[in-house]
Amino acid sequence: MNLKNLERSLERAEAYLIIVRKVENRVYSNKELEYIQANAGILQKEMQKLGHGTIFLRRPYNSGIFPNYQIIANFPVMISTRGLANEGFDLIPTVKQALLSYMQEVKELIDNPEDFMKTIAKTDFFEIIKDIEKNFRKIVKSDPENERDVQDYLETFLDVKEYKFLREKENIEFSIKTFFPDFTQKKLSIAIEVKYLNKKDKGKQIVDEMSADIKPYSKKWKNILFLVYDKGGNIRDIDAFIKDFNQDGDVIMRCIVIKH
Repeated sequence: MNLKNLERSLERAEAYLIIVRKVENRVYSNKELEYIQANAGILQKEMQKLGHGTIFLRRPYNSGIFPNYQIIANFPVMISTRGLANEGFDLIPTVKQALLSYMQEVKELIDNPEDFMKTIAKTDFFEIIKDIEKNFRKIVKSDPENERDVQDYLETFLDVKEYKFLREKENIEFSIKTFFPDFTQKKLSIAIEVKYLNKKDKGKQIVDEMSADIKPYSKKWKNILFLVYDKGGNIRDIDAFIKDFNQDGDVIMRCIVIKH
């Protein structure tokens, strides 16, 4: 999502809100209902992209916390479905609240492009991590014998997904040493470092290597991912291994373990 798309999303949300208010006053037309039906899914994806918030709903069949974008997506269906229409009308204050909150956030991002880029970069960073966790292992067809083999597979994965990473091309100078992350993405300010673990006694060495990378990488990249490929199940307690490599703040850092 770029700034132009963000402006379009704001216009879409404003038009949606106008129609919701008409629905509230029972003065809406079928054409207007068709508009929010057609745009609800688009708006849902745009709200998801920004990682928009949640809201508590008490419903007849399942109460709890629901994402705001889910409320927006479901509202047109409920209004136009016999048996759900009454609940849809009861949902209107919540729908308006969700839209107004989203619109305020979008306006602030439009007024502060740097904050917008940070928000998008953070969201994309987490999406890339999720994709790697879910799908990377599937492309590893033969046993990696070393770190370079894992890097080769990851390069293929990132290229196929069109994530536009560079491999060992960008660097950062720190004291008298130059550091080269395995993969970098300039636009999203991401650095990825791959580690290969095939012996239990090598685990502490890898932790030392990752720890040494954090400070230099943090000078240049705002999102850092350590990917540890564990061949042979050497890491028994994954949570204990990764916990100190997961941090939020000005620099987002995550560590994931891929089991062979």
